Amino acid sequence: MIVGTYRHRELLERAVQYREIGYQSQGLGGLYPGICQMQFMAFYNSNAGLYFAAHDSKHHPKTVEFRKENNGIALEYRLFNDAARGSYRMSYDMVTADFEGEWHDAAELYRNWMQENADMPVKLRDNINIPEWLAESPLVMIYPIRGKFSDKTNSKIMTLFMHWEGTAPWAPPYVWPPFGGEVLFRDFVDTMHKKGNLVGVYCSGIGWTVKSTLQPDFDLSDRYDESLICRTPADTIEQTRIIGDEIRYGLDMCPYDTEKVGNIASGEIISIAKSGCDYAQYFDQNLGGESSFCYAQNHGHPAGPGIWQNESMIRLFRKIRMDLDAIGSPMLLGCEGASSEPFIEYLTFNDLRYVFGFLAGNPVPAYAYLFHEYINNFTGNQDWIEGSMDPLDNPECLLFRLAYSFAAGDVLSVTLGDQGNVIWGWGVQWDKKIPGQEQIFTLIRNLNAWRRQYKEFLCLGKMVKPLELEETGDYILYLRKKIKIVYKSLLTTRWENTEGVQRQVIVNFMPYEQTCKIRCNKVYRFPEDTGTTYKGSLKVASLNAVWVE
Repeated sequence: MIVGTYRHRELLERAVQYREIGYQSQGLGGLYPGICQMQFMAFYNSNAGLYFAAHDSKHHPKTVEFRKENNGIALEYRLFNDAARGSYRMSYDMVTADFEGEWHDAAELYRNWMQENADMPVKLRDNINIPEWLAESPLVMIYPIRGKFSDKTNSKIMTLFMHWEGTAPWAPPYVWPPFGGEVLFRDFVDTMHKKGNLVGVYCSGIGWTVKSTLQPDFDLSDRYDESLICRTPADTIEQTRIIGDEIRYGLDMCPYDTEKVGNIASGEIISIAKSGCDYAQYFDQNLGGESSFCYAQNHGHPAGPGIWQNESMIRLFRKIRMDLDAIGSPMLLGCEGASSEPFIEYLTFNDLRYVFGFLAGNPVPAYAYLFHEYINNFTGNQDWIEGSMDPLDNPECLLFRLAYSFAAGDVLSVTLGDQGNVIWGWGVQWDKKIPGQEQIFTLIRNLNAWRRQYKEFLCLGKMVKPLELEETGDYILYLRKKIKIVYKSLLTTRWENTEGVQRQVIVNFMPYEQTCKIRCNKVYRFPEDTGTTYKGSLKVASLNAVWVE
């Protein structure tokens, strides 16, 4: 979901182009469940707030949208009736309510309903499918890999490969064998494991590549089964929009035939798992776990969008999990974005990519507020960061994004470029001036030490509304279109562990010491600290954090 908060009316000028959703559904639309992961919106100011939500425990597909209208904002839900003929009755309530406060308070209304009425996934503390390494806070490093970073950050490393497929890059569904061959890949995985590190791979979901533009000798035009392809309302087939002609000529597969589609996807995933991989982001481009709309008359499902899509994807995820269990593989699966509400149980580690939010508003960690007890994600490859800002105008923006992720309870990740240097994010040209490397490593080293020590909060805990920081500075992000947005130069979130104990973290991502005030009794300045008495003002060291009680 492109979750954000508008602080100034001119921020509307950078909202993503609104269009009514239809075929195809994939991409940056407001589809739930999909890139939109929850079913509520809120509009508020310093006087009052309006909560607008679908209290739908069955998770029927719908769009959750906002758009500029005259001098204000219109909030819109578009509902789908499973292509029913004749009379139709909604099986859930659309709810409006007033509240006081800001986004935390609106999210609390939705969380209270959700936990009382929806079937919630297993909490992380009880989930037997979650490996121990998640609580050890590995640093996810994306693209070309250099082992030196384990020492620099005092962290396990998960190498997360893009463009590793031996078929053609970004050419789903077939990805195996890996480029260079299975033996070489397995040797690499074994070597990484012997050093205590981890390996993951990107894939591209349940699309179908007819022909790769990047590697023209990859051609499946005579192989695909047309009966598995999504069809338009006119009963025709169109190229997928989510990846353009410069990558591939590709189509979207309809997940309804779980046996056929599942056998294709599971076959590739099992091959990856047998290599020893720890994580496969197989459903990249199925944003949030969504499937594309299909209007086929002869697939067996209603000829249009509906809850059959959720049911089909869940059958697909369950089949894959059962196949992984059958070979004893603990490999985690994930998607682009964060897994949407009904899919959290199956897509358990995801490329969160909250930077999409800068295209529309100021990102806030509402997803973590609702779901962190059930799932931990990672910062992601930060694709599209240059779509919203020029990193050179914001020299501390990567430090800010890492601190934001840490404060949200996410596992940290960075993207590597030429010579193995950390760059601003995926898609940024490698010849662009790089961010300060040692500052990045120092921040990651310090924050991961906190995350390991405080895993009862940052891995397993529940986010609650924080106490306000006083006398803090501002951090300004300079976006495209000469827009400026303001965050505090100290980021803060508050957490409750499984015993009901609450502590609040304050993160200083700037390369100099900062001070603030907060209502608290005790301060913890380093991970093993037993605490000191708060004395009315708080110093936070550069590129580090403190916790208060």
